[in-house]
Amino acid sequence: MTEHLADWIREEQAMLWSDLGEAIRSARNGSWSMQAASIARRIVEAARLVGPTPHGEIPWPLVAGGVYHAIYAAGDIPADVLDEAEWQRSDALMADTAGTRATERPRFAATVAAIDSARERNFISGEGE
Repeated sequence: MTEHLADWIREEQAMLWSDLGEAIRSARNGSWSMQAASIARRIVEAARLVGPTPHGEIPWPLVAGGVYHAIYAAGDIPADVLDEAEWQRSDALMADTAGTRATERPRFAATVAAIDSARERNFISGEGE
């Protein structure tokens, strides 16, 4: 794969995370939808080519809410975990604009639970095809 193609995939990945945030917000049940699952699957497929999207390139609420790690866990993609000092720094920085773990985890709890279901994990990871 050329470096130009890899860069393009990384840019697409970052946009997919924004699309995922919108799909979650517009889901009929407010947490998960077929559209969100399809986007999550594309994120995982891209990560298999170029690695996971760095935390700083996706909407912070999806990281703080646990969606980032749930998606990559569903796809069996190893993703970096922030250490406690980085979590605290990020929570302090984002508290007034994008939320913290304390505000976003409850908000995204149903989303993470949906992602963690066997059916969604199988779909997101591409199994069963």
